[in-house]
Amino acid sequence: MTLLILYILLALALFGGGALGAHLARVPAWKGGVIAFSAAALQMAVTVLLDIESVIVQCLIFLLLVGLIGGRFGLKLSARRLGPVVIGSFLLPATVALVYLYGVTELSR
Repeated sequence: MTLLILYILLALALFGGGALGAHLARVPAWKGGVIAFSAAALQMAVTVLLDIESVIVQCLIFLLLVGLIGGRFGLKLSARRLGPVVIGSFLLPATVALVYLYGVTELSR
């Protein structure tokens, strides 16, 4: 059950971070959310299918997929518009993870 909650929190944080970054880049928020969420879903599928355990390689795959989905093939955003989407999709999930870990450790005491 805890793992399912973590996946749901990660998905919401990725969507929210991408949407917030898109809003800051003056792009419709749904585009940033869709880019971040779909890139994360594809990244998870690729890393599971190819059995990739390196976190650095997983992050690089995520960045590549964000560029392909948001810039080249999907939503045709420029690099200047994609930058805040990428930053938001990294920072908000990291913040949510830290808050969740702090809450779990405080509740276990």
